[in-house]
Amino acid sequence: MSIWKCCELLDKIVDETEAIRKDYSDEDWLHLTGFIHDLDKVLLFSSFGELPQWAIVDLMNPMSITSISKKIQNTKYGIYSEKCGLNNVAKGNKTTLPSVALFIIRYHSFY
Repeated sequence: MSIWKCCELLDKIVDETEAIRKDYSDEDWLHLTGFIHDLDKVLLFSSFGELPQWAIVDLMNPMSITSISKKIQNTKYGIYSEKCGLNNVAKGNKTTLPSVALFIIRYHSFY
């Protein structure tokens, strides 16, 4: 899916909890950060499985992630590969977003 198609889908979602554009009208980087954070909301649509909101990355609860086996969790990187983190991906793509933006993308709605 193109990013533009994703934008069109996200435009159909009314998220009353987000008010970035209104509350921080002078912070362009924050608007982009909010958009990146919300990309996973396409999973609400039937063409992407129509997942319930609680199952989408947007609303993460680390205590509910229990299906990964202890054997995998006890390895050095768990289920992940080395250098797969958001900071490395952002650096590899030459992001100009400030470090606070990566923090927001990672932890906003992390309960």
